[in-house]
Amino acid sequence: MIRSLFLAGFALSITACAAAGGDTNALGTAATPGAGSTPASGAVPGAGNTPGTGATTGVGGTAATGSVPGTGGAVGVGGAAAWVPPAACTTPPAPVAPVGQQHGFGSRYWDCCKPSCSWTEKVDAKLPTNRTRACSIGNAPAVLDVNKYTEAPSGCGTDAANALYTCYDMNPWAPCATLSYGFAAVPAAGPPSCGKCFQLDFDGKSREQQNNPKYVDVGSQGLLGKTMIVLATNTGGDVGSGQFDLMIPGGGLGIYKDGCKRQWKVEPTNTALLGKDMGGFRALCDEKLGWDASQKPENHGQILACVRGMCSALFGADPAKADLLKGCMWYVEWFGAANNPTFNYKEVLCPAELKAKY
Repeated sequence: MIRSLFLAGFALSITACAAAGGDTNALGTAATPGAGSTPASGAVPGAGNTPGTGATTGVGGTAATGSVPGTGGAVGVGGAAAWVPPAACTTPPAPVAPVGQQHGFGSRYWDCCKPSCSWTEKVDAKLPTNRTRACSIGNAPAVLDVNKYTEAPSGCGTDAANALYTCYDMNPWAPCATLSYGFAAVPAAGPPSCGKCFQLDFDGKSREQQNNPKYVDVGSQGLLGKTMIVLATNTGGDVGSGQFDLMIPGGGLGIYKDGCKRQWKVEPTNTALLGKDMGGFRALCDEKLGWDASQKPENHGQILACVRGMCSALFGADPAKADLLKGCMWYVEWFGAANNPTFNYKEVLCPAELKAKY
């Protein structure tokens, strides 16, 4: 169960890249197995617990259009770069006060469903702006009905013409080298969390180390010193206390597969294209390499190259999916294809740039 955290007089310590705005409340502690988010019509799981990684950073990189740049990165659709290394942050992240800080981990998912925080019943009637956006099957922004009896359904539950889905631009991004913004599913238990932001300060470890102390995840190690601020767009009973199920294209469909089937025109059974239901591209790449081999640090470059190729194969051919491609490449290049990394977290004011995409 989630435990409530009441933050009083808490100063937001983030990089100069982040702006302030929004409100506060907090989540619980204790890491629990990977899960996902829940639209009003059901639970949407996330990445789950995927197998291990390795260590050296790979070079090369599969281009989104089929070409291969020299040292990593990927060329996006229409000639635009799918990943452009961000500039250094103007100031390093300030030390985080220990008071009120909790420990958690990040799983991953992207299920295309209408976000649960888009449903009227999930949002405080006194705070209508805490209702997140949703889009049509063609990714056009939708006007949300305020009447819960007539509002549009989720594309994960029906193929009705008015069904709504996750907007493509809710992908993660890095405004500067050590800071990223994104969206996440949080536990449904406890105080309402829709529209609230949380700062995740990565500690260079993976949750998988709790079960296997010898587990090595180079991606998680590479996150040490980096910070991510996420805004809650989904809540779910299958998201554990202390867990943030990060919205990452290619992160896995979870158990609700029909949304992406309809919006992307793909068959959920095509794991070669979509990756594993739990863990997505990274989980399938680990499986291809083999569990023992994926544990070797020197093979991490192969994991990165595999995920890059899958990003390009699913999102690179269609200009309409450019935002999805960028978010997928962010997972490789900034996140290091980390597998369930752990972090210290606290609730913070929402940066204006992040709130604007909510």
